[in-house]
Amino acid sequence: MKMLIAMMLVAVSASANIVDSTYTVVPPVTGSQCPAIQPDLPPGYNCYYVALGGFTDTYQFNVPIDAFYSFAVNGNHWRRYVSSGRAHVTYAEDMTITNAVVVDAAGNMVLQLEFTGYVVVGSSTQDDWAGLVQLPPGDYSFLITGFVTGNRPGVYGYDIHDPTPIIVD
Repeated sequence: MKMLIAMMLVAVSASANIVDSTYTVVPPVTGSQCPAIQPDLPPGYNCYYVALGGFTDTYQFNVPIDAFYSFAVNGNHWRRYVSSGRAHVTYAEDMTITNAVVVDAAGNMVLQLEFTGYVVVGSSTQDDWAGLVQLPPGDYSFLITGFVTGNRPGVYGYDIHDPTPIIVD
């Protein structure tokens, strides 16, 4: 019974560690340049969540000229089997993106990214979201909402890309 209570406390504290985060970025920017979502992780692991639960991350950016911007985000789902002899012979990483939107400075939605399906990449599956929108100059935020489950960290990637600007006379 004491073991069960201790396991429940660990599970509750682990799920309570995710916090909604806000970052300022300069497009073009991709997941390889993510701000550190969880502190004290080694380089290359900045987009990893080590706790379980839901989150909303906000990436604030400025648009200097009228241009089309493309947005993308994906969660990573993979399962691997190891023969370690430890408690978990199956390690599962599961980061599901549940919504992705772009809002203007007043909080009005200017783009709802579309869920484009699941793509197999190597030994993982990714849920892909994408969208394209023309943005006039101003301040915007890219909001990514997701959920982490499994017994290993979850990871997601994102991209804010500004293609060729539209010249407005």
